[in-house]
Amino acid sequence: MNIFIIYTTENILVYTSFIFLTNVITAFYREYYLYAFLFIMLTMTSVIVHTNDNIYTNTIDKFSVFCVVIYGGNMLWNKYLVCHEFEYFIPTFMVVISFSFCIFVYIYGYLQQNYCFHSQKCIADVYHSLLHLISSFGHHLIILL
Repeated sequence: MNIFIIYTTENILVYTSFIFLTNVITAFYREYYLYAFLFIMLTMTSVIVHTNDNIYTNTIDKFSVFCVVIYGGNMLWNKYLVCHEFEYFIPTFMVVISFSFCIFVYIYGYLQQNYCFHSQKCIADVYHSLLHLISSFGHHLIILL
């Protein structure tokens, strides 16, 4: 029995894409309106690509991911330059760990045809869902720093 088969629906990635709406709410609440807009865009493109995956939707989704990552990284860097207090070290370290995990699971997984690119779709979907959750968490930390 495979321990990774934890769901019965085909569209787990569509459902976990909606986790980015929590980032929209948090960013909007903290008055990071551009960040909130980027997460709205990411949510929409993620839902679209996970319901209709083709080269066009995939490219648009990757562009949304790129925008969120670049903006979030820039925001983290600017916050880090302003405040070097120790209380910010742990959340910043957790952001770096979450980003590193996402890069590892996605890029190394692509190169090795594992994790998000595993040959068994149910395993790939679990890792990709985990990618959605951990990246959302990392960006929440950036917003709340």
